[in-house]
Amino acid sequence: MFKWSPEAVVGAVALAVSTAGGLVTTAIHWGITNEQIEQVRQNQTTIETKLDQHQRELASGQQNQAVVSQKLDDMIARLDRIEKKL
Repeated sequence: MFKWSPEAVVGAVALAVSTAGGLVTTAIHWGITNEQIEQVRQNQTTIETKLDQHQRELASGQQNQAVVSQKLDDMIARLDRIEKKL
């Protein structure tokens, strides 16, 4: 049977502790990375929602501007007709 020397026991324990620490550290980092990925996805969803809202507001503003522009053109045309009658 194999006989362990004190140095070999200490080395084996150190190797086991080091490996376990590496695995724990990797697990922690993976957890943090997954949380960061989820935060980025949530931020992306929020940004896309805000962008959609701004695009709808822009389209509404452009429609309102077109209506006002048309009314202004109509008023100018009426004033031109009134001026011609005078």
